[in-house]
Amino acid sequence: MKDPTRNRRKTLMLTLTHECNLSCRYCYEVNKSRSVMPVSVARNTIEKHFKNSEAFDEIEISFHGGEPLLQFDTIRSLCEWMWSQSWSKPFIIYATTNGTLAHGEIQNWAARNKDRFCLGLSLDGTEEMHNTNRSNSFNRIDLKFFQKTWPEQAVKMTVSDLTLPNVAEGIIYLHQLGFKIEGGFAYGLDWSSKKTLEILAAQLEKLADYYLLNPAITPCSFINMELSVVGMMGSPEGEDLAMSEERHSKKWCGIGTELFAVDVDGTEYPCHLFLPFASGRKTPAFANFDFSDLGQLLDTRCEDCVIHPICPTCYASNLLETGSPATRNSSFCTLHKLRALASSNMQARMILRRSEFSKFNQMEPDELLLTIMGIESIQSSIRL
Repeated sequence: MKDPTRNRRKTLMLTLTHECNLSCRYCYEVNKSRSVMPVSVARNTIEKHFKNSEAFDEIEISFHGGEPLLQFDTIRSLCEWMWSQSWSKPFIIYATTNGTLAHGEIQNWAARNKDRFCLGLSLDGTEEMHNTNRSNSFNRIDLKFFQKTWPEQAVKMTVSDLTLPNVAEGIIYLHQLGFKIEGGFAYGLDWSSKKTLEILAAQLEKLADYYLLNPAITPCSFINMELSVVGMMGSPEGEDLAMSEERHSKKWCGIGTELFAVDVDGTEYPCHLFLPFASGRKTPAFANFDFSDLGQLLDTRCEDCVIHPICPTCYASNLLETGSPATRNSSFCTLHKLRALASSNMQARMILRRSEFSKFNQMEPDELLLTIMGIESIQSSIRL
């Protein structure tokens, strides 16, 4: 069921280049090249998607790479063209960057247009953590520029196996710099080992303690999972809801229905991870997969799991790891259960100090109790 308060957004990801100036440890783009998207291809694609957007309230144009700022002249040309036209829908323009090229004229232009163009920065924690993951690039980024220009824009922090032992330290450091944080775990790595999970559990506990001591700071996504649906699973109606269509009526992301990725030659894919230069696949195995058919996306191994509605999955990663977009990569299973347990524990402690944390936790005490009961039920399935 659609949330009537939420605008339905189409995201159009334009791959401006396959080239990048870094070589990050966890990079999934295996076939980098100097290929670039002509401005004419980008314009035609944008016009086409505005014409075919009757079901959407707004459109996000997202410039992607490689490193999209390597094609800054194309970005500037496309932005100024879009701003000079009349469009059928409101739109926003966004680009994800490693930050190393955001200096000089690029920085000046972005600052002048900060209210209609946004740069999202990838930043992996402390200087040591970031350099470990991202080609010793920390000192090439003007952090103050990003924090000052887009103070509400969260940085994207990716955790690798080498930086996992310092996750709490890295997150706290970024908060001290004034950043909000959206985080994720690198794909292509095995996150299921006992040692890895023990390290993660300890880091999440440190994070919870930090947020409880700092009520003004918004907890990051690593330990701030949306738990309200889990609470519903613990209610008297939960058994019926668990089997209902409503519980399985949403994909984790908008792949193929609200999200569309376009390669440099104009070929469209369900998301950027399906592009051949990213996946390494010349003939996409998803060609006949219907991403609007929710039944095709249900992994039956997961349907009875209480955190299923809030457990993130990447359909592209599933395909690369298991051969099917629907079959989840099980190495993430216990990892996300640990996150849910830590989130539940932290929110339970916050509810005891409701006046301090009211803006982060809108759940009523009885709802939270049901949530905790539901989350605790997965404890027995975790073996550390």
